[in-house]
Amino acid sequence: MTQVRIERDLLGDREVPAEAYYGVHTLRAQENFRITGITIASFPELVIAMASVKQAAAEANTELGLLAPSLRDAIVAACKEIRGGALHDQFVVDVIQGGAGTSTNMNANEVICNRALELLGHRRVEYQHLHPNEHVNMAQSTNDVYPTAIRIATCFAIERLLQAMEHLRAAFAAKSVEFAGLMKIGRTQLQDAVPMTLGQEFSTYDVMLGEDILRLTEASALIREINLGATAIGTVIPEGVNQVAFEVFGNDLTVTFAAEAGQLQLNAFEPIIFNALHKSFKHLTNACTTLADRCIVDITANPDRLRYSIERSISLVTALNPFIGYAAATSVAAEAFANGGQRARGRAGTRLDDRHRARRCLAARGAHAATQVRDRTALALTASCGTRRSGSYRRSTPSTEGIAR
Repeated sequence: MTQVRIERDLLGDREVPAEAYYGVHTLRAQENFRITGITIASFPELVIAMASVKQAAAEANTELGLLAPSLRDAIVAACKEIRGGALHDQFVVDVIQGGAGTSTNMNANEVICNRALELLGHRRVEYQHLHPNEHVNMAQSTNDVYPTAIRIATCFAIERLLQAMEHLRAAFAAKSVEFAGLMKIGRTQLQDAVPMTLGQEFSTYDVMLGEDILRLTEASALIREINLGATAIGTVIPEGVNQVAFEVFGNDLTVTFAAEAGQLQLNAFEPIIFNALHKSFKHLTNACTTLADRCIVDITANPDRLRYSIERSISLVTALNPFIGYAAATSVAAEAFANGGQRARGRAGTRLDDRHRARRCLAARGAHAATQVRDRTALALTASCGTRRSGSYRRSTPSTEGIAR
């Protein structure tokens, strides 16, 4: 009979396998998202990237005085084990999930936390010593962590691909030298054309791969930008720009098919490639200009409405975590959801003196602490996840609208 332990969340008590490093949130995600049957453990680059982000965040939070050094050391040690290949079988949520990666983030928080608890000399789930949300996920949100981890995992994958492409390029280069003195007939439109050496033909493949390596290296620099901190706010884009984007998707597919249909040394379908590309360029140029001149520049804010929404939003409890703790804050949120927020707001006011202090806390965490954590985490990621290629991790343009959970 499988041994179990009892864990509790807002929905009640659940039995979790006693030997598991994941917890109740991961268990519920397993039950809710049974879609592909493929777990995130199938993608070790993503697991390693998640551990890299959590390690860097712990180091940054300690540097800011938010996380005790002893807790940082345990979190970092657990993350290093995972980056080394340990506990990957504990990342059990489906690769396809709702919540923009929230289940993956919680899976990582729970596994790292429970392993760190063991390293501290405690048993798993003794969250009074180290908590998956309050400590491992400190000053973060899924909106920060998951996209950043995807970028880091992609960098890892690109690095391996570049090495393989360089290996292939070198093989073509060697053959171009070996076949330098062998003549052949070049072909155009499936017919004989002009004499050339077999070495010249292999040399073109060498040059082509070299150019592709440069393009991929340049493109990879763009995904080194990370968006940790103050990114929990979404965007709405006017429908006209969306429709242009849909058209560009279709044009890209046209280019793909036309490029694949090229035969031997000649592609006879370049006219449609040119047409599709330049139609996309033209329409995207017009869409950007229209969006800027007829939408963005005339956007105004409604401070009263923003204030009204903030004061009546259950999500305001995220600002209470440093003062009353995660469990108490989630209890306030649950009570507010159940009774419309009146009594819960009173409890929150009692804890924080009044709602004005809550608003000041919200602003301070969103505009100051999150920005500092993002900056220091970016520096930590540069040190811990850098590759042999040029470029470094860079933070995105700061935003003061979001709050890091």
